[in-house]
Amino acid sequence: MKLADLLPPPVRAGLTIAAALLAVIASWWVCHTIYKRGWEAAAAVYEAEKEALRKANEAAIESARQKLMADIVKLREENKRLEDAIAEIDAEADQDPDAERLGISPNSVRRISSVR
Repeated sequence: MKLADLLPPPVRAGLTIAAALLAVIASWWVCHTIYKRGWEAAAAVYEAEKEALRKANEAAIESARQKLMADIVKLREENKRLEDAIAEIDAEADQDPDAERLGISPNSVRRISSVR
């Protein structure tokens, strides 16, 4: 005599359905838990990568900003040098006795050539 023979058929059917339902719920819970943990792990890795990229981006921006400031300083110095050269050439042109002539004097040619 088996244990299953002691139970009436409706109870056996109910227990079978309950066991199947329990197996489905347990399978769903295990899959859901594994899936959720996988997403959480992937999200943590993604957030760490995002933070590393943000820090690298900020460092690159700061480096570019410093290089830009150095270039601006150089450009201002070059501009000052050129303005001084122009002022000097203008002063020489004002002192040229042939400044009112229609043609270009040799002194004017020399001043023009010095700009190149």
